[in-house]
Amino acid sequence: MLNSFDESISVYCFSRNDTEKLVENLNKYGFKAAAYHAGLDANQRRENQEKFIRDEINIMVATIAFGMGIDKPDVRLVIHHSLPKSIEGYYQETGRAGRDGLPARCVLFFSYADKFKHDYFIRNMADETERQKSQEKLDEVLRYGNLNGCRRRFLLHYFNEAYDQNNCGNCDGCVAQAPLEAYKASFNIPKTRDVFPLSKNNAYDSTLFEELRKLRMQEAQRLNVPPYMIFGNKALHEMATCFPQTTAAFLEINGVGNRKLLQFGKLFMSAIRCYIETYKIQENTGVESYDMKRVYLVANIRIKHPNAYKGWTKDEDEKLKKLRAEGKSITELADFFEREKGAITSRLKKLLAE
Repeated sequence: MLNSFDESISVYCFSRNDTEKLVENLNKYGFKAAAYHAGLDANQRRENQEKFIRDEINIMVATIAFGMGIDKPDVRLVIHHSLPKSIEGYYQETGRAGRDGLPARCVLFFSYADKFKHDYFIRNMADETERQKSQEKLDEVLRYGNLNGCRRRFLLHYFNEAYDQNNCGNCDGCVAQAPLEAYKASFNIPKTRDVFPLSKNNAYDSTLFEELRKLRMQEAQRLNVPPYMIFGNKALHEMATCFPQTTAAFLEINGVGNRKLLQFGKLFMSAIRCYIETYKIQENTGVESYDMKRVYLVANIRIKHPNAYKGWTKDEDEKLKKLRAEGKSITELADFFEREKGAITSRLKKLLAE
């Protein structure tokens, strides 16, 4: 599941007309989309491609003409709006998602109406051999679309690779057989409003991540380079997990070396320090010594208790005392304030209300 509407998305359509209509509808509803197909002049295609690479738009709706040689590692979602004409093409296009190593999704909309469109072009091929090959490739795509089992096994078998696992844990055929919690984990569904799971044992502060992303965009525009040339999303996720504020800590971030430390370290560490001070994350966490492991622990605690270690406001203090006086239990108060029970008890003692 995508964390925001600003994630990079590629949508593949059957025709130029489909592409233009979809872009029109997306922009109508407030998305930032552009088209890419052979019917556009070279300058327009180049301009749309540059906007996509620089994150000025986040949705590229295209025919198969788009994508060859595009170096954009942070595509989070690839959608096939129409049935692809071959497994080879489909495999290549889906391979453009998640090149930065972070989770990504691929969605195929399967319809027999698309088959009839392909059939028309196949029937009009002059060369019989080519016509037969195209029909065989389309038949394989139809098999893939109708598949009930593991899609990964199908794809690897198609390319003559063995895969003996019973459940890959990623495709819809396998995830549908898994328990609900495994289903949630496999699709990276957020558990709270501001902390998202990166993996089974990791989490990042999405509010800080968005702040760092805005800062990255500003620097990219200043230097006239694509945002991922500043830092990749993986690096920003780690910053929003570990809160690095020292040279040594910043160098531990994925993709950060001496050059990037010198060029961007001070700016990004200042933003992180400002965020920590604004949200008072350092309260009772040991952040003042910049202990990365303790901050990492805070991020994980916030998966279940979003307000953990944040400062109390006067209104919250008054509400806490009032509810306690009304007989609310520590557990009920913890649920209400989205904090740990220990924090509730500690605060009540501090307010002399316990």
